[in-house]
Amino acid sequence: MSWDNTSERNSYFWLFSRSLLKPICSPLLTTDYAAGEFLSDTVASLESGSRMPLIRWANDDNIVYTREHIPLRVSVDDSGHLLSLDERSCPRLFVRVRDATPGRVAFSRNTRVDEVQDVTCKMESAHAPHTRFIMDFDASYSLTRKNDRNMGEYTLEISSLAKLKARHLLVGSTNGLHLSMVAGKFIRRNWGSPVEGIAVSLTLDKDVYDLGSDVPLHIALENVDSPATIAAMDPYYDPPGAGVELQDSNGHPIPVRPGAGAGWMGHGLCHHFLPGLVFSVELTLSQMGFRPDRPGVYKVVATWSPSVNGVCWGTPGRSITVRSSPVTFRLVDHPSAPASPGGAMGNSVSK
Repeated sequence: MSWDNTSERNSYFWLFSRSLLKPICSPLLTTDYAAGEFLSDTVASLESGSRMPLIRWANDDNIVYTREHIPLRVSVDDSGHLLSLDERSCPRLFVRVRDATPGRVAFSRNTRVDEVQDVTCKMESAHAPHTRFIMDFDASYSLTRKNDRNMGEYTLEISSLAKLKARHLLVGSTNGLHLSMVAGKFIRRNWGSPVEGIAVSLTLDKDVYDLGSDVPLHIALENVDSPATIAAMDPYYDPPGAGVELQDSNGHPIPVRPGAGAGWMGHGLCHHFLPGLVFSVELTLSQMGFRPDRPGVYKVVATWSPSVNGVCWGTPGRSITVRSSPVTFRLVDHPSAPASPGGAMGNSVSK
């Protein structure tokens, strides 16, 4: 079942639930309106004085997520005994996945809500005043429709089902868990401190690189919650809009080598950044004009300088600059392997 959100182009909402949506064997007619008074029920209005359930993330930060495996864990506290339980006396969980991946031309805000299946449930304090559950499950199936894409920005939230006075409510929602997919792999963003609601992130694939090899830069730009109009060069065109600063181990800035960077042709477009959209920018250190030629430790920072309440050209607004958290990496020079004793340079001479 899906509802088309006509207020935003290419935006949809899907709901998959065995508990709420029973099998239908006849045509289903939907309309935009339901007869009767609009109901905005809440737990407080249906069960006055009841304590709200609380659901919190309890994930293992060391686990690496993949397309096929996104293991998640939540703790569910139901001190008011409000939640609807399944046949195993465990809460019925729902995962809400919001896909707001910007594209080169347009973007969509697609939301999918799945009733979580194959949950491992452990009850704690069953006979105490507070009932607590530890619940483990795999959320990869919620992204199955997106598995043909190598890039994506997803926000996951977990809630649970409560049934009060013949009303079904999803309650106790967690904070959003953001997952970023780059080149078919999930990465952890490394956000710097926001400035006026704007932030930039920089992530590297590893800590050590061979001297002479290039360093991929996974940059992300976001208008987190700025009420102002944020304008900057479109991150998916030329030039990309993001900048990079490089320092040596002593903190000295390394200048850009003339002619070492990519040949930006200046065909960029102006873009306005809506709140809540994460723009992923894939660059390399050499594209940004840096080609370190000495082994050692380096520190790299991504920068972004959008315009506040302005435009990219003409009369610009006030410009601000945000920086990512610094990322340190090492360049190592592996010496050439010694020649084999049987090789041309290692033959002994008989006397």
